Amino acid sequence: MSEHGNRNRANGPARAGPSLLKRMPMKLLLTIADVSPETWGRDIMSQPMVLGRDKSADIRFKHRSVSRQHCRFWVEDGECLVKACQNMNGTYVNATRIDKCKLQSVDRLLVGKFDLLVAKEQ
Repeated sequence: MSEHGNRNRANGPARAGPSLLKRMPMKLLLTIADVSPETWGRDIMSQPMVLGRDKSADIRFKHRSVSRQHCRFWVEDGECLVKACQNMNGTYVNATRIDKCKLQSVDRLLVGKFDLLVAKEQ
Protein backbone atom coordinates (compact mmCIF):
# COMPACT_ATOMS: atom_id res chain seq x y z
CA MET A 1 0.00 0.00 0.00
CA SER A 2 1.37 3.43 -0.88
CA GLU A 3 1.69 6.32 1.56
CA HIS A 4 -1.55 7.72 0.13
CA GLY A 5 -3.59 4.62 0.88
CA ASN A 6 -4.03 3.44 -2.72
CA ARG A 7 -3.80 -0.32 -2.86
CA ASN A 8 -3.47 -0.70 -6.62
CA ARG A 9 -2.49 2.22 -8.82
CA ALA A 10 -3.41 0.29 -11.98
CA ASN A 11 -7.06 0.36 -10.90
CA GLY A 12 -6.93 4.07 -10.02
CA PRO A 13 -7.25 5.73 -6.63
CA ALA A 14 -9.30 4.15 -3.88
CA ARG A 15 -12.81 5.59 -3.75
CA ALA A 16 -14.56 6.64 -0.57
CA GLY A 17 -17.78 4.70 -0.09
CA PRO A 18 -20.70 5.98 2.02
CA SER A 19 -19.42 4.38 5.24
CA LEU A 20 -15.97 5.97 4.81
CA LEU A 21 -17.48 9.39 4.15
CA LYS A 22 -19.32 9.27 7.47
CA ARG A 23 -16.01 8.65 9.30
CA MET A 24 -14.01 11.39 7.56
CA PRO A 25 -12.94 14.18 9.93
CA MET A 26 -14.23 17.71 9.61
CA LYS A 27 -12.20 20.08 7.48
CA LEU A 28 -10.49 23.01 9.15
CA LEU A 29 -9.92 26.41 7.59
CA LEU A 30 -7.27 28.91 8.52
CA THR A 31 -8.75 32.43 8.41
CA ILE A 32 -7.57 35.89 9.39
CA ALA A 33 -9.12 37.13 12.66
CA ASP A 34 -11.86 39.71 12.13
CA VAL A 35 -12.07 38.88 8.40
CA SER A 36 -14.87 36.77 6.95
CA PRO A 37 -13.80 33.25 5.86
CA GLU A 38 -15.45 34.07 2.53
CA THR A 39 -12.86 36.86 2.10
CA TRP A 40 -9.81 34.68 2.85
CA GLY A 41 -9.56 31.12 4.09
CA ARG A 42 -7.32 28.12 3.40
CA ASP A 43 -8.13 24.45 3.92
CA ILE A 44 -5.24 23.22 6.09
CA MET A 45 -6.26 19.56 6.04
CA SER A 46 -6.27 18.79 2.30
CA GLN A 47 -2.48 18.35 2.04
CA PRO A 48 0.68 19.18 3.98
CA MET A 49 1.38 22.92 3.80
CA VAL A 50 4.05 25.42 4.76
CA LEU A 51 3.13 28.92 5.90
CA GLY A 52 5.82 31.55 5.43
CA ARG A 53 6.96 34.54 3.43
CA ASP A 54 9.09 32.58 0.93
CA LYS A 55 7.81 32.33 -2.64
CA SER A 56 7.69 28.55 -2.27
CA ALA A 57 5.33 28.68 0.76
CA ASP A 58 1.87 27.20 0.25
CA ILE A 59 0.35 29.94 2.41
CA ARG A 60 2.31 33.14 1.91
CA PHE A 61 2.37 36.26 4.08
CA LYS A 62 4.80 38.84 2.72
CA HIS A 63 5.80 40.53 5.96
CA ARG A 64 9.14 40.62 7.78
CA SER A 65 7.54 39.33 11.02
CA VAL A 66 6.91 36.01 9.23
CA SER A 67 9.87 33.70 8.61
CA ARG A 68 10.54 32.26 5.16
CA GLN A 69 9.23 28.93 6.46
CA HIS A 70 7.39 29.82 9.65
CA CYS A 71 5.27 26.71 10.35
CA ARG A 72 3.95 23.53 8.77
CA PHE A 73 0.47 21.97 8.77
CA TRP A 74 -0.37 18.31 8.15
CA VAL A 75 -2.90 15.64 9.10
CA GLU A 76 -1.98 12.61 11.20
CA ASP A 77 -4.54 10.04 12.36
CA GLY A 78 -7.36 12.39 11.34
CA GLU A 79 -6.04 15.28 13.44
CA CYS A 80 -4.63 18.54 12.06
CA LEU A 81 -1.19 19.39 13.46
CA VAL A 82 1.00 22.48 13.28
CA LYS A 83 4.75 22.53 13.87
CA ALA A 84 6.87 25.64 14.22
CA CYS A 85 9.82 25.79 11.86
CA GLN A 86 12.98 27.52 12.99
CA ASN A 87 11.75 31.10 13.30
CA MET A 88 12.67 34.13 15.37
CA ASN A 89 9.18 35.30 16.34
CA GLY A 90 7.71 31.96 17.36
CA THR A 91 4.43 30.28 16.54
CA TYR A 92 1.67 30.61 19.12
CA VAL A 93 -1.55 28.66 19.61
CA ASN A 94 -3.99 30.25 22.03
CA ALA A 95 -1.23 32.59 23.32
CA THR A 96 1.17 29.72 24.12
CA ARG A 97 4.41 29.36 22.16
CA ILE A 98 4.47 25.90 20.60
CA ASP A 99 6.86 23.55 18.89
CA LYS A 100 4.15 21.12 17.76
CA CYS A 101 0.44 21.21 18.55
CA LYS A 102 -2.87 19.61 17.56
CA LEU A 103 -5.27 22.20 16.13
CA GLN A 104 -9.00 22.35 16.78
CA SER A 105 -11.79 24.60 15.62
CA VAL A 106 -11.73 27.98 17.45
CA ASP A 107 -7.98 27.87 18.14
CA ARG A 108 -6.10 31.15 17.57
CA LEU A 109 -2.76 30.97 15.81
CA LEU A 110 -0.32 33.87 15.97
CA VAL A 111 2.26 33.91 13.17
CA GLY A 112 4.36 37.04 13.15
CA LYS A 113 1.92 39.93 13.30
CA PHE A 114 -0.93 37.83 11.85
CA ASP A 115 -3.74 36.73 14.18
CA LEU A 116 -5.31 33.67 12.54
CA LEU A 117 -8.32 31.56 13.48
CA VAL A 118 -8.89 27.88 12.94
CA ALA A 119 -12.52 27.29 11.96
CA LYS A 120 -14.70 24.43 10.71
CA GLU A 121 -15.30 24.56 7.00
CA GLN A 122 -18.90 25.64 6.40
